[in-house]
Amino acid sequence: MEKRDLILKAAIECFTNYGYSKTTMSDIGRIVGMNKASLYYHFKDKLALYSAVVYNLRSEHMITLRNNLKSKTLAEQIIEFLKSEIDFSQIIAMNYLSGNSEMSQNKDETQSVFQEIIADDIKQVSAMIANAVKKGELNNCDPVETARMILMVSNGLLQVQCPLDMALSEREAGYKAVKHQIEQVIGLMLKGLAPC
Repeated sequence: MEKRDLILKAAIECFTNYGYSKTTMSDIGRIVGMNKASLYYHFKDKLALYSAVVYNLRSEHMITLRNNLKSKTLAEQIIEFLKSEIDFSQIIAMNYLSGNSEMSQNKDETQSVFQEIIADDIKQVSAMIANAVKKGELNNCDPVETARMILMVSNGLLQVQCPLDMALSEREAGYKAVKHQIEQVIGLMLKGLAPC
């Protein structure tokens, strides 16, 4: 295993056990037997390391998701995509952000990682919408703006049902509620865009 992979594995262990805010580069270095200077050779800071962990997990997540979306209708694809993103958010929140600290303490520093994920989500959903418009399954609309609206609704539901200060013990029920609401609301949005 390459050093970078060992560092990522150690980072996952530390983020899982301590949460992002309480993990230090020294903690990670101890696990892999490297000093902080060696870690900084591979990752410029803790946020860059956290980003690499999240993006690696997301890459694996997206491969599985793409396979699950084949042969589904547009509405099923988008709803499944959004529900899968809720699952991914739940994994990240429960395992890497929280630990023994409050998630709201981590929000500001890790926000850039999630902004990039949202940008990628917009790209993915807008491609689905553009394809549906091309096939005549949806009325002509701006795929990017439509994707933004869909994701705003999804993220709004997530923030209402699972605010950052929500206790871990209550979060699972919140995620379940969001997934149910996404099925209803996004289904209605897409129905409104379908040709008569």
